[in-house]
Amino acid sequence: MVAAAGPADVCEQIVGRRTKAVHILDEYRAADHWGILRYVPHGRMDPAHLKSLWTPDIEPSDDPGARHPDDALYAPLYSATGELLRKHGG
Repeated sequence: MVAAAGPADVCEQIVGRRTKAVHILDEYRAADHWGILRYVPHGRMDPAHLKSLWTPDIEPSDDPGARHPDDALYAPLYSATGELLRKHGG
């Protein structure tokens, strides 16, 4: 994460935090394809992997249509040749 906007305590928890590219790529492989988006519902990833991620400290809603705090939705960027764009060395 490069920048964050929001409450100061949340920004302090997020700014400077890094997740290795290999973890994100693991999630892409496990994700549902929603057109160009990638969705990973909570519970699909290994709990050990989740330790490297930040999630808000909120209780999940009982509403069956609500998003869970551990759900992930990605909008990956691809080059004109179809290669996933990512920072090298991560």
